[in-house]
Amino acid sequence: INAEYMGISATPKMEVGGTNRPKDNDFTQQRLASWKPIVSDRFFYGVLLAVGIVFFAVGIPMLVGSSKVVEYEWDYTYCNKIGSTSTCDSQLRNPATGLLNTSAGITARCQCIVNVTLEGIGSDKAYVFYSLDKYAQDHRLYVLSRWSTQLRSSSVTGGTDCNPMTRSPQGLPYAPCGQAANSLFNDTITMFTASAVRVALSGKGIAWSSDVGGLYKNPTTAGALCSFADWSPSVVASPPNWPVRQCELGVDVSPRYNPWSPAFDSSGLGYENEDFIVWMRLASSLNFRKLYRKVQQSLPDGQYYFVVDYNYPVTQFGGRKSIVLSTTSWMGGQNPFLGAMYILIACISIAVPVAFVIMAMYMTPRKAQW
Repeated sequence: INAEYMGISATPKMEVGGTNRPKDNDFTQQRLASWKPIVSDRFFYGVLLAVGIVFFAVGIPMLVGSSKVVEYEWDYTYCNKIGSTSTCDSQLRNPATGLLNTSAGITARCQCIVNVTLEGIGSDKAYVFYSLDKYAQDHRLYVLSRWSTQLRSSSVTGGTDCNPMTRSPQGLPYAPCGQAANSLFNDTITMFTASAVRVALSGKGIAWSSDVGGLYKNPTTAGALCSFADWSPSVVASPPNWPVRQCELGVDVSPRYNPWSPAFDSSGLGYENEDFIVWMRLASSLNFRKLYRKVQQSLPDGQYYFVVDYNYPVTQFGGRKSIVLSTTSWMGGQNPFLGAMYILIACISIAVPVAFVIMAMYMTPRKAQW
């Protein structure tokens, strides 16, 4: 568009002393004094040396702390059934055994023994973990298949996000709903000394305190949890892989089988059961471990064994499962990687300026060729 043709001046007029003129001061006229540092080679060397010293000071204590952690891991994916040469995995996958039947009346379980030798734990605090490999808890559909409002008991039924585990074949809503809840880890791990004395374990305090009673709440009821009307078997259904109702988590229902009962040191009732809460805090990697129990006594050096109720199938997707026994340090469990990386960066930060100083001392500038 031709501005002159439209009768508009193409150049805006600025009146002398007009309102658009910036004030005559150092700030608006950009006359303020400024600092223009010139980074010299000595300054550069000093910064790198300082970074190296700081990273050494942080990395060495982290590496030493990690090295003091005593950790054992035993794979029991293909452990043999007690008194048999067949593996519990083959027994579990055989439909004739009925071991995958999740009916509450089923009491037969495949048990196996994991013999271990412990050294260096003594009176230190120790923890029992279960470890799963090639288990994609971080899969997008698996992560979304839950209903947090239901887990806080703000709603009895689940939402559509729980698909495909929303309703039972009878049309009843699952409580809790979703893939994560339905796949709750149900192996049981019990520890004994060589003389068959049971080691004291506890499932209390294994979940985050912010989760217990916060993100996971039971409905308010005057009587027992199973008397809550909205949890009646005629109103809601338990996940199909569970042998007990949601209100029976953390309850001894003998002679029926419950892998999350006080008989196996499980703590908390219903949605506030800590085994359930630990499982529902999903892992972000393909291989992970979750806290199972806290050891409540000292473990002198010697022979021990674990008795495992083998209920959880993993070999169908190429997975593996292990028992981990570990102590902790001021920085948590065993993790030498972080401390080693700090030390590696420190070495590089110190080596670079040293190399440049040596080059400056023994290498002369190139002479001009003209």
